[in-house]
Amino acid sequence: MSDLLIVQSVSADAEWQAYLDRQRPFHEAYAWACGADYQTFVGVKERGVGAAWNRLPMFLDAFERGYERVLWMDADTLVVRPEVDVFAMTPNARPWVLPMSHGMPWPGLRDAYNDGVWMVRNTPESVRGIQWVWAQRSVAHRPHHTPGMWELNWVLDYIAANDEDSLVERLDDRFNWRPWIGLPPREEAIIMAWHGMGHAQRWPEFCDELSKLRKREMDRERRVR
Repeated sequence: MSDLLIVQSVSADAEWQAYLDRQRPFHEAYAWACGADYQTFVGVKERGVGAAWNRLPMFLDAFERGYERVLWMDADTLVVRPEVDVFAMTPNARPWVLPMSHGMPWPGLRDAYNDGVWMVRNTPESVRGIQWVWAQRSVAHRPHHTPGMWELNWVLDYIAANDEDSLVERLDDRFNWRPWIGLPPREEAIIMAWHGMGHAQRWPEFCDELSKLRKREMDRERRVR
């Protein structure tokens, strides 16, 4: 067993399972190349609580099993440069590493974060924060919360209520590259993400990138032979 882990999860909805089914072989191989284990879960961790919340108990379970660093990736993400080790390239000084949302204000924060790609260290501070967010899963949203952001509303509230500079380090946008932001240049993307995009647009773009990834892998294998 490694002390590094990559986790992904989706609801039992067939639309979401299709993303996970198609990307799983690539992300499993990517985890192996990074010296990490890989784990997926389909369904919900608690009845009546949406699958977006699954990342929190999955983090806590991973810590109980001895993992030291855990990377969550939403199902609508894809590692497009598997030669880059996310664990080696990600800061390791603070408990949480999160990408910025870019331009979305949040009370008490300089800028909001996005948790579609989220690296977490196994520290007491991490565990306290994740336990607090998980405990809000059935609590009514606050007036400033954004519908559809589910657990992220509470992640941001927790960061705002604590010492942001000691809790969170910024994840490079290359590891959460989103088409509508377009920064940095597309060719620098390491993990592509389609967070918040409708299925009709997201699915063909995802499949197109997956096809390119397959072709690159096949070309690489031919060169090795």
